[in-house]
Amino acid sequence: MRKDVKQAILGMAMVLPSFAILMIIVVIPIIQSLIMSLSNGEGGYDLSRYQFLFTDKGMRTNIVYTLRITLITCALVLTVSYSLALYMRFNSGKLVEWIRKTYMIPLFIPGVIATYGLINLLGNHGWLARLLSPLGIELPRIIFDEKGIIIANLWFNIPFTTMLLSSALTGIPASIIESAKDVGAGKLQIFCGLFFRCPIKPSLWR
Repeated sequence: MRKDVKQAILGMAMVLPSFAILMIIVVIPIIQSLIMSLSNGEGGYDLSRYQFLFTDKGMRTNIVYTLRITLITCALVLTVSYSLALYMRFNSGKLVEWIRKTYMIPLFIPGVIATYGLINLLGNHGWLARLLSPLGIELPRIIFDEKGIIIANLWFNIPFTTMLLSSALTGIPASIIESAKDVGAGKLQIFCGLFFRCPIKPSLWR
């Protein structure tokens, strides 16, 4: 047997366990869920479950509620993460180093522990409420409603998004940005070029 064939077989053998786990844990359950969603409970298949999903008042309310939280979370995550990424890209010093060292921490904290910590911190009888109580400040209800969901989503998503955006901005050569500044490009023009991934060329501002 040729060497390249042996290497191909060895590569397939090494990938096969991961592929099998992926099929069992992800792909097969998705297919089963799709088939179940199309069944009507009478042995046939139709779109009655999907029709109920969009015609029932309670289900529509749930969909609107989920979309509202998702849109608010995405807007806040993008704003905060892009601001942090831009600040780290164009600045240096102890503050930048501190941000780089700390924004990765939430990525390594399990979701259950992070959620429990947020409840203990922001709950009605949590740490923050006990600290503000001697000052006569009553902490409003911010954890057991949609605000709590948004805060938890920000905790989980800002670090990952910041990491991706920071890596993308770091890949832009500083010489291109300096050239744009030399020909009169302002901070807003450079920001728009970075945000919309437009080519930052000096000829654009001549």
